Amino acid sequence: MSVREQNNWNIKHKLLIVLAVAGVITIISTLYRTSWAGFGADSNKSVTVEEVINPKDGKIIKLTKTTEHFQSGKTLWDWLGLGGTIAIPIALYQFQRSEQKQVENNSREEAMLAYFKHISELLIDKELKLLITKKKEDKNFKDPKLNALLDAASACTLSILFRLTQDGERKGRIIRFLSDAGLIGELDLELANLTGANLNNVKLKCAKLGYAKLSHADLSLTDECIIKRIENQSPGSSKCADSGVFLYSADLENANLSGRFLPGVCLKSAILKNAILQNTDLTKADLRNANLKGACLKGAKLDGADLTGADLTDAILPDGSRYQCLEQIKQFLKAPVPILS
Repeated sequence: MSVREQNNWNIKHKLLIVLAVAGVITIISTLYRTSWAGFGADSNKSVTVEEVINPKDGKIIKLTKTTEHFQSGKTLWDWLGLGGTIAIPIALYQFQRSEQKQVENNSREEAMLAYFKHISELLIDKELKLLITKKKEDKNFKDPKLNALLDAASACTLSILFRLTQDGERKGRIIRFLSDAGLIGELDLELANLTGANLNNVKLKCAKLGYAKLSHADLSLTDECIIKRIENQSPGSSKCADSGVFLYSADLENANLSGRFLPGVCLKSAILKNAILQNTDLTKADLRNANLKGACLKGAKLDGADLTGADLTDAILPDGSRYQCLEQIKQFLKAPVPILS
């Protein structure tokens, strides 16, 4: 679960508690005014008939006795006793739940640290880092060991990401680690589970994330230093930008990609429904058959982008207008591109 989702959940949780308390107070005040509920003051009468012998004349007479019992309303002490009785099992449940969450959190932390250790061993002890360097220096370099190590690292990464299903923060740390280690562009991370992952400012150059689950993920770029370096680099250079990223058929529904520099990104058939692409550089991006329903493209750069077959229903265009017809989008595609369907 990402930080944003956790905060939203906490707010909703507190709101529910307030509403529950208000509801209980309302119900109790109503019950106090209802005689059959037994919360307020009450009384009941009982009538008994007894037969006795009159000592004067010896005749049997009937005596009727009326007894009235009074019951006071519930006091604060009564409510404290009732509240304590109810609170004990609730407190025990909350304690057990808290303990369970702590155990699960520790388990995920240990799994992540074990993953870091394993990948580090591959990089250093198994010479994966050295082999990758040789590959970059010599395009014709081939080594079966390199492929085997990359396959092992990819499998290990996909496994840990699947285990951290609801842990967006740790999934973000995994990808950041791979990026810093120079592995993000080397591993095949197709079908990776990165739902809700915090990938803010993480470098994704040449990342292979086809068919990945990235719904509600934060891939925004907000680091001013990185942004300035990219803006100041020579035209056509992609040294700092996230060029060569593969996100074909990826699920990016409600994802935040604002501010990203993604020249040439492959988003073919990707799901970008309600995604935030504000000020995103999508120059020459492959957006064929992409689902952009309700996406925010305000300020985005679409020069040379291929939007053949893309669904832009209700999307917000770079100039802030709402998409209505094909002619609107053509003005933002400055370079020659295929005709949109």
